[in-house]
Amino acid sequence: MRKGLWPRGILQKLRPYGTVPRVQGALYAVGDLHGRLDLLEELVDRILRDALDLDLPAEGPPVLAFVGDLIDRGPDSAGVLEFLSAIRQWPDFECVFIMGNHEEMLLKFLDNPVQGRRWIRFGGYETLLSYGLNRLGDLDDDDNLVALAGQLRSVMGEHLRIFEELVASYQFDNVLVTHAGADPSMPAAAQPPKVLAWGCDAFLKTRRTDGLWVVHGHHIVDEPSIQGGRIAIDTGAYTTGRLTALRLVGEDASFLSATGEATPQEDC
Repeated sequence: MRKGLWPRGILQKLRPYGTVPRVQGALYAVGDLHGRLDLLEELVDRILRDALDLDLPAEGPPVLAFVGDLIDRGPDSAGVLEFLSAIRQWPDFECVFIMGNHEEMLLKFLDNPVQGRRWIRFGGYETLLSYGLNRLGDLDDDDNLVALAGQLRSVMGEHLRIFEELVASYQFDNVLVTHAGADPSMPAAAQPPKVLAWGCDAFLKTRRTDGLWVVHGHHIVDEPSIQGGRIAIDTGAYTTGRLTALRLVGEDASFLSATGEATPQEDC
């Protein structure tokens, strides 16, 4: 898609809503990564080259937001966190990391391995392998889980700084970046963290009426879309081999993507 052009027919969908998404400057919002370092590296390279061509006000750099689910399911969660640990220090962007439900589950596992054990079977197994923890032992044994959580915390090291910087959402003008969406009956500032990280049924069924546009992942779509106050950018990178980002410069919206090998697998 050429930069600065709305997808065909999108203006007709936008007009009934009353507003278009807009920011002062530039926003790049990257969909769910799920351990796909290969796609992340390619997409960030495209974003960086695109951002270098922008003529932006001097107030600050473009915002580079990641909508959560950085880890789990895919092959290289450790590599993803290493890469993000590096780019968070780049002066070219203001990096924002959103809390996804998978980050929430990992943190729960580290804090209380027994109560948080379901994380391992919900994608955490692949994350453990990416850190070289391939001797998991008996996952029904509480003492073993406590030891495993301690090992993971130790090998993650500096990567845990990313988790310390996670935010529930990020608002940029009339755009709210979240992981799983937002309750359309509530203002941005009143959104429950559980809704932002896990979603709610009303989000996908009810149009907002406040003119706010919610950028989100979590809900896998065949194609990214902009309609009814929602901007969906999770194209299922870990299984489809396609990672998508929203590019929003002023009112010019488009999508950037990186593609690689698809690895179909059962969802869980």
